[in-house]
Amino acid sequence: MLTIATDITELKEVEAEQHRLNRALRLLISCSEVLARAKEEAQLIEVCRLIVEMGGYRMAWVGYAEDDQEKNVRPVMQYGSEDGYLDRAEISWADTERGRGPIGIAIRTGVTQINQDILNNPLLALWRDAALASGYQSSIALPLRCGARAFGVLAIYSASPANFNTEEVKLLEELADNLARGINALRLRADYEQSVETLRQSEAHFRFLTENASDMIFLMSLPDGRYDYVSPSSTRLTGYTPQEFTAPRS
Repeated sequence: MLTIATDITELKEVEAEQHRLNRALRLLISCSEVLARAKEEAQLIEVCRLIVEMGGYRMAWVGYAEDDQEKNVRPVMQYGSEDGYLDRAEISWADTERGRGPIGIAIRTGVTQINQDILNNPLLALWRDAALASGYQSSIALPLRCGARAFGVLAIYSASPANFNTEEVKLLEELADNLARGINALRLRADYEQSVETLRQSEAHFRFLTENASDMIFLMSLPDGRYDYVSPSSTRLTGYTPQEFTAPRS
C-alpha cells in the first residue's frame, strides 16, 4: 500500500487571497460606475452599500472634517451593521484624545491608517467596547483628499481580525481617491450651477429695475461707444429707437 499525503493549506490560502483581491477589484470597478452616474453627493451612499454587500465588510461610512471648534468628524453616509456606533463615537480630527484614533490621524496626516486588531490596538481604547459590541474586529481609515488637504475619511470595518493585506489596501486606497475626486467634482458642479442661478437672478432683477425706471439708463462700451443696453425710458425720452441708439454715428 502506497500512501501519498499533500499539505494543501498553503494552496488554499493562496486561492483565498486571490479571491479577496478579485472581489476588491470588482468592488473598485462597480464603485467607479456609481461615481460616474452620481448627480449629487447623497447618491454616493451607494458606494458604502457596495463596500459592504460586494466587498464583504461589516460596515462602511464617510465622514467630513468640520472646521468647528472641536474639529468634529461628521458622518454623512453609512451602510451596514452599525448599531448606533457612530452616534456614540464622537470622533474628532483635532490633536486631542478623541482625535488620536485612526480616523483623526488619517484626516490630519492624509495617510491611510490600518487597524488589524481592534481588541489590542491602544489607539482605539476609547471606542473598543462599542466597536466589539458592533462586531468589528479590524478597520481601515482612508483619507479623502482635495489637493494636499484631507477633507474627510472613508472608514471600513471588518468582522475578522487582520483583514487588510497590502494589495487589498492599494485597491481600497484607489477606491477612496476615486470617491474623493467624485465628491470634489460634484461640489464644483454644484458651485457652478449656483453661480449661474445667482447670475440669472441678478440679470432678472436688473432688467426689472431698469425697464420700469423713469430715468434714462443705458450701458455703453468704451472706447468704441457701442450701446450694450438701452432702457425703454431712454428711447421714450429721446425719440430714438433701440436700433438708432446702436447704429454707428459719423
